[in-house]
This record gives sequence, structure tokens and C-alpha cells, in this order.
Amino acid sequence: MKKIYSRPIASMAALLLTAGLVGCGGYVKKDQFNDEVSDLRSQMQQQGQKVDQNSSDIQALQSKVNGLQSDLQQLRQDFQAKITELQNGVKFAMPVHFDFDKSDVRSVDRPLLDRFASIAKKYYQGATITVEGFADPAGTAGYNRRLSQQRAKAVADYLTGNGGLPAANVKTVGYGENRLVNNERGPGQAGIANRRVTFVIEYAGQVGG
Repeated sequence: MKKIYSRPIASMAALLLTAGLVGCGGYVKKDQFNDEVSDLRSQMQQQGQKVDQNSSDIQALQSKVNGLQSDLQQLRQDFQAKITELQNGVKFAMPVHFDFDKSDVRSVDRPLLDRFASIAKKYYQGATITVEGFADPAGTAGYNRRLSQQRAKAVADYLTGNGGLPAANVKTVGYGENRLVNNERGPGQAGIANRRVTFVIEYAGQVGG
């Protein structure tokens, strides 16, 4: 098997081989030899520190990834969240809904929003979070688009005001009655599946913390 040595180790080996010639022909002066050995030892020590630091960084990252996977799985179990990996982010479809013709955040949805904000702060620092608002097909297209935007803004305000997410990182968009889950519409509970928000976290492949 071919052995691969790091540069300082290979240099040390070469120097020690050269040192064996001192007694034979005096090719290397003692002071020069000692200085070079000292320099190489210093290089090896620095390299060892870098290896230790890299190993520590890898372990910390692995721990964070494991924690993220665990928290996302718990989010699925506790709130029936549907999480989809995108090219440069993650999409969260969670049961955050609205009463007919309303944009207020319901008290029943606050624990889920709190959990989502906690995960975003812990694992996606600096990422852009887009809150996407939707409406059922009751009413005009223009009205539904404005209502869906109001719903997205209400949730974004909750995430920044109560969840502690930076306002600069949270965007909103209203899609109105586009992307319907079904064809149901209000009033009442009918159409509630369409009166919703979803979340997209754009993180460019980084999990921070």
C-alpha cells in the first residue's frame, strides 16, 4: 500500500535521513540541523492543531445536523407538518389556517408558529424566510389576493414580534386563490384548507448557528 505523508512529516523524515550523514562526512552542521528540526516540529504542531480544529468543527456541524433532523421530525409528528427540500432551501406546509374572510392569527396556531420560529432561529440564522398567503375561491380574484397578502403579513408580524425572527429576513407574498388545495370555499369551515400560509426558507445550502 502506498503511504501518503503530510509535508512537515515528510520533511522531518528527509532531514533525519540527512542527519545520518553527519557522522559519515559532516554534510550538515549541528546548529543548522537543530534549527531545522525545531522549525519542522513547529510546523507539525501547527498542522496538528489545524487537524484538531477541523475535527472539532466537523463534529459540531454533525451534531447540529442531527439536532435539525430530530427537531424537524418532531415538528412532523406534533403538527403534521409537510417539509419539502428545495434546491436552495426548504418548504414548510403546516396547518396554519384562517377563519373565513379573516387575516388574524388564530390562538390555536400560535404554538406551531412558535416552534417554527424557534427552529428557524436555531438552524437558519441569516436565511430569508418567505411567508406565502392563500385564500379560498370565494370573492373576486383581486380581493382574495389582497386578503392572502394580509394573512401572510399577519403571520410574518407574529414571527418577528413574538417569535423573535429578524424583520429584515422575513418577506411576504400573497397568491390569492392560486394553488388551491381543493375547490371548497367559505363561509364557515368550508374552504379552510385553502385559507392558509406556507413557509419557504432560502438558506443557500448552509445550516448555521
